Amino acid sequence: MLLEELVWILETMLAFPGLTVVDDIAKLLLPELEESKLSPMQSFPDEASSLRPEARQLSVLKSRLMLAMLHAARESGDSDGFNIWKSQLDETPDSDLSPDDRCWFLHEQVLFNLERRRRDNALTLLNHLRQASGVKADPYWLARVGALFGELGLTERGQGLVQAALQGIRESIQAEGET
Repeated sequence: MLLEELVWILETMLAFPGLTVVDDIAKLLLPELEESKLSPMQSFPDEASSLRPEARQLSVLKSRLMLAMLHAARESGDSDGFNIWKSQLDETPDSDLSPDDRCWFLHEQVLFNLERRRRDNALTLLNHLRQASGVKADPYWLARVGALFGELGLTERGQGLVQAALQGIRESIQAEGET
């Protein structure tokens, strides 16, 4: 329950926590991730079994929290922290990341590489993000991808992606209005 509440707070507050809070979360989450590789929640009391989250739900929540920690590390310029959370997320099964979470993960990596002036790495990751921002992901991801291509000087490609994204967004809004 606490993990679910923490993820909800991080997603809805529109700003990520300060470095002290991030450090506290990291100190609690990293050992939990290492321990959960060995034995999944064996110490959960039987009396509270109705409160026990399903293993899949818990994995998804942990993945979302790791994404928030990855973002916080990138925003604060903590390369070591970013690499720790990236390696944790690299080990996460694909089924634990929704299409939008997969896009978020790639987006953070693109920005990390751009901030470090690694244009080739950023472009490679941006192409992966372009593939991930397909049909199942939120159409706004395609607009973000187009904007990043524009920032990298590939303006025609970026403009085409932004136009396609806006068309998809318009169609989604119209379809919702008709239902």
